[in-house]
Amino acid sequence: MNISHSNSYDVVDVEMAKSGSYDLAHVNKQQAATETSEDNYGADAEIDSSLAQSWLVTGFEAIKYTYSLVLLAFSICAVMAAMVTEQTTAPENGLPVGAAIPLFWVLLLWLGLIEGGQGALVGLQPTPKDQYAQSHPITLKCTKLAHAGDNMERFICGRQFLVVLLIFLINMCGSAIGGANVLNMAPWVAQIFLGQGVAMILITVNIGQLTAQVNASDCMLDFINNYFMLASTYISLAIEASGLLHSVYLVQIAFSKLSGTPVNSNEPPRAGVKLALFWGRVVMSLGILGFALAVQLDALFKGWTNMWAAVPAGA
Repeated sequence: MNISHSNSYDVVDVEMAKSGSYDLAHVNKQQAATETSEDNYGADAEIDSSLAQSWLVTGFEAIKYTYSLVLLAFSICAVMAAMVTEQTTAPENGLPVGAAIPLFWVLLLWLGLIEGGQGALVGLQPTPKDQYAQSHPITLKCTKLAHAGDNMERFICGRQFLVVLLIFLINMCGSAIGGANVLNMAPWVAQIFLGQGVAMILITVNIGQLTAQVNASDCMLDFINNYFMLASTYISLAIEASGLLHSVYLVQIAFSKLSGTPVNSNEPPRAGVKLALFWGRVVMSLGILGFALAVQLDALFKGWTNMWAAVPAGA
């Protein structure tokens, strides 16, 4: 094969020499061969660079996944050990170990359900309900309830209070008491993970929030196709209907007036009894919020909170 090509090039060169165009053609041929070689070299170098970068990124991702899982597993072991040895605030709150541990996990899973459930309900708004009416009947019940009128706004409002309440109860079960130490930890490790609550933060965020949100974004129909989510939707709407959080609507109305943009609504304007009930709950909510703020500020200035002793009350 190589000899054949070589002979053919020689014949061409002889003919070009006879015609007097040998020099230019020969130069052009050599230049084309050089450019082709350079292009191939550049392409190979780019592929090698891409492969090296891909391996680097994959290795970095593997390191992040590994240390994140290790930290989460360590945090779970630390908190469970603290609960078993009664070094958490659960006994102080009248919760025996046998009740505190299962309650801790039920509350954590419930938190994950409503965190992911909100994303699913919001994401399914533009999807025609007849497309999943047969395959996901409970999801249909959830979306019909949450998407009716302004219920989505009401659900988000009530759900937020429910989230804060669940996190508060989870902390009541699993927060470590001062000086807690388990698993023969070094004192500084125990102080970071138990004393400062890093273990509880990692458990709550990883299991009770982000994992559920990421999965729900990919599996919206399946995620809320259960009666637990339907019950959580009713509970969230009931919390909003109680009027406890109606002061947020006053802020919404104020922003609307300042910006000159009307508040979007899928329901007719309030009138009569509905209007009176709405403003009555706004006033009640403002009163509760004002009282809560006064109590909290009084405790802060008197140093009756869990803020670090080195931080002055004013700060």
